[in-house]
Amino acid sequence: MASAAIAGGAVAPARSLSSSARTALVLLVAALILRAPRFGDPNLHVDEIFYLQVGDLMWHGAVPFVDVWDRKPIGLFLLFAAIRLLGGDGIIQYQIVATAFAFGTAVVIAQLARKIGASALAATAAGVVYLASLPALGGFGGQSPVFYNLLVAGAALLTLRALEAPDLRGLTRAGTAAMILCGLAIQLKYTVVFEGCFLGLLLAWRSWRSFGLAVALRTATLFAACGIGPTAAAIAFYAAIGELQAFWFANFLSIGLRVSASSKDIALRLARIGFILVPLMLCAGAALIVRLKADPGAAQTARLRFVIGWLAAAFAGFALFGTYYWHYALPLLVPLAVAVAPLFDRRRVGPVAAVFLVAWNGMLLGAASQSPSASKQQITALTSAVTENLNGGCLFMYDGPPAVDYLSGACHLTPFVFPYHLSLAVEETGLGVDPSMELRRILDARPSVIVSASDSFMEPNRRTLRTLRDTLKRDYRLVGSYSAKGRGYYVHALRQPGSGSER
Repeated sequence: MASAAIAGGAVAPARSLSSSARTALVLLVAALILRAPRFGDPNLHVDEIFYLQVGDLMWHGAVPFVDVWDRKPIGLFLLFAAIRLLGGDGIIQYQIVATAFAFGTAVVIAQLARKIGASALAATAAGVVYLASLPALGGFGGQSPVFYNLLVAGAALLTLRALEAPDLRGLTRAGTAAMILCGLAIQLKYTVVFEGCFLGLLLAWRSWRSFGLAVALRTATLFAACGIGPTAAAIAFYAAIGELQAFWFANFLSIGLRVSASSKDIALRLARIGFILVPLMLCAGAALIVRLKADPGAAQTARLRFVIGWLAAAFAGFALFGTYYWHYALPLLVPLAVAVAPLFDRRRVGPVAAVFLVAWNGMLLGAASQSPSASKQQITALTSAVTENLNGGCLFMYDGPPAVDYLSGACHLTPFVFPYHLSLAVEETGLGVDPSMELRRILDARPSVIVSASDSFMEPNRRTLRTLRDTLKRDYRLVGSYSAKGRGYYVHALRQPGSGSER
């Protein structure tokens, strides 16, 4: 046909992009514009660099919760271990992978928005609002919600399809896939269990209403098995290697033993999150109310109620632990972005609301305090000071950027590699060991280099800080002071026998 058109002197018209392809292209460009400026920064956030470090240590034989301690699920560390297969030092690699997940989540949000009656343009705007909201809540890099939000959004979309399936086979297939995604997401952060339970209960309800109690029991059992399967596999693995107690304590018990934050700190954190999210929450609430009042029909009403229920489940997961760090609110962005989409179809209000929400988050984030290259120079200088004084010994990072520990490749004298487990008051009762005794054990092993900070960004553990300062004064010399992202750090080297006083 093309040759005939050419022979006849006509040019065949180019095939235009589909609506879904246009949406995906816009969201990809938005994701890159919003996130690429931070690519390569080795000091984006202490959490994600630590996850990368644990993933790297796993390739060297370390077993999480045994050889290197934290309370995040094993799935998160497996994800970062997989990212290490991409080569390099893993830093820009994990940030690119996180961007791909953020983009994928925005695409699924757009699909969900279309499900509740939003136009293609409004659905695209909802995806852009999600991408713009991530950085303001600390999701500019690889925080765990940046990854598992895609799994949860996918599970929500599959659940809607299952609820609307015409037969048992369609319900079972889509529901099973949804619960598998929830199960995988739970192994990135346990708070996903609230959203998983909400989706699973809806699927079981649909089975019961349409196919009877016997069928509902069978499908509910299948869905539950899929949801708990990844966690059950992790438990089975640690039981098999004889480390079930270590796994169980780190994953399920330690979080309840941490020192509670003060009411003042909680109030400040909630105020900060509220300040960031209130415009989006108000717009989402208005969109849902207006859409429901318009009487869109039984099917659309059910979908809107689904979004409301999902949002309630996400809020339950956010409220569970009561620590309210700003990035803990990142899971709320997915159902909120879906809910707000119909507002963007309002002729006069919609464009203004979309632009305002994007601009609001951009204003809150502001410009990056420094470029990735400047941050890299700071971390490189600090890392060089460490490696130049190791002399074959080990590093103890009492307080400092995990990127320095990771990039130095130094050995460790404790499973508590994350700097703030032994240095912050909030962890004093949540580690399963006495931090002061663990610190004395580490110092007795004579690490070659110790990194400390000029001040603590949270309430410090004053007992361990006092012990550290006494030891540094007696046995170590200061070899340099450095700055990184506005904090001051000191590098201390072990005094050799016969050396002079600390300079």
